[in-house]
Amino acid sequence: MRRSFALLTTLLAAAACGGQAAAPAASTAPAPSRPPAAGAADPATVRYGANTGRYRVEQNMHVTQDVMGQITEVDATTMMLISAAFTAAEAGNLAADFTVDSVTVTSSMPGAAEAAAGSRGKTWRSVFSPLGRSVSFTPPDTGATASQTGELFREFLPTLPASTAPGTTWVDTVHATPSQPGMTIRSQSVRQHQVVGWEMHDGVRALKVATNGVYTISGEGESQGQQLLMTGGGTNVSERFISAAGVFLGSAVRDSTSLNVSVVSAGIEVPVRQIRRSTTTRLP
Repeated sequence: MRRSFALLTTLLAAAACGGQAAAPAASTAPAPSRPPAAGAADPATVRYGANTGRYRVEQNMHVTQDVMGQITEVDATTMMLISAAFTAAEAGNLAADFTVDSVTVTSSMPGAAEAAAGSRGKTWRSVFSPLGRSVSFTPPDTGATASQTGELFREFLPTLPASTAPGTTWVDTVHATPSQPGMTIRSQSVRQHQVVGWEMHDGVRALKVATNGVYTISGEGESQGQQLLMTGGGTNVSERFISAAGVFLGSAVRDSTSLNVSVVSAGIEVPVRQIRRSTTTRLP
């Protein structure tokens, strides 16, 4: 039972807070921005452009669950190296291929490392608008590992407003039904975004976008032979960085989730708490 609950907590939190919120409505976006010449002013608009690169994604997670007074704590650290290629696609969009080059997991949960290893060498494909809005998403297969890792790639790029002038703010609501074998999951996120401005990030002049969000989660289904009902929600805070050339440079996300899992057959309620910190870094 311990493994089942910890796995579901990880998936639900990732589905609720890992994706990006939709950008506000905008007219057809112009061509991707070019970086300003030395001494020139920072651009008033930024659009994503074609590029290739590698990213390191590091995640630390702590999960606490209470089963009839018995407290179980699970800690996990994941480090993933990803190759990403963004190329021009139809209608001015970008086609993205994400390949997992390597993944390592250190966890007190038995079998976690073996489960994560299933994503190694697989490629996820997405299509994004120049503003970073997700147009389509294709996982390599329909397995549980693909579903878990895919939440990272489904909306990998931070969405941008039509004007990226410092001080620009917007609020949006996102409904999602993340895929998880045996489960029907629904989430709703309300996020407040702000274009903070331009600063240096890992040696590159970058546009900083900050987001504060709250979300709710509900779901039902079966996991490892147990009928489950779930309700809960959480909050997250993120900072994301994009270069003037339209290259995603990285992000830092802090997230806290509280869930209540009802095990129908046993007639018990299991409170679950998760704290997650995740950092994405574009490698030189």
